Amino acid sequence: MRTSPEEAAILAILQARRDPIRGSEIAFLTGFPLRLVGKAVKRLVEEEELPILSTSAVPPGYYLAQHPDDVRACAQGLRRRGISCLVRASRLHALAARMEENQPSQMEMFAAGAGARAAS
Repeated sequence: MRTSPEEAAILAILQARRDPIRGSEIAFLTGFPLRLVGKAVKRLVEEEELPILSTSAVPPGYYLAQHPDDVRACAQGLRRRGISCLVRASRLHALAARMEENQPSQMEMFAAGAGARAAS
């Protein structure tokens, strides 16, 4: 495994903890810019295939997976979020198409209905 001194320092922090740690806390502890921390973690995950996971739960942050089930659970959560993002993107594309065709959007129909109720 090829790691830079910065990556090695970040990895040492993650190995010393069981609880997730925020990227900003890693940056504070190491003195590295937050952007460098994020890029280093990304490289360690994508290129070195280290099981560094992240969570938005309490406490949020990065952590090293202790068991394959941790990795599976994180992958499932990412898959759900990815699907949700793709559904949202599809709906936005459809909305843009309707707007180009001058079809009223849900918001315009809502605003028209609200205006009619307010006038009466």
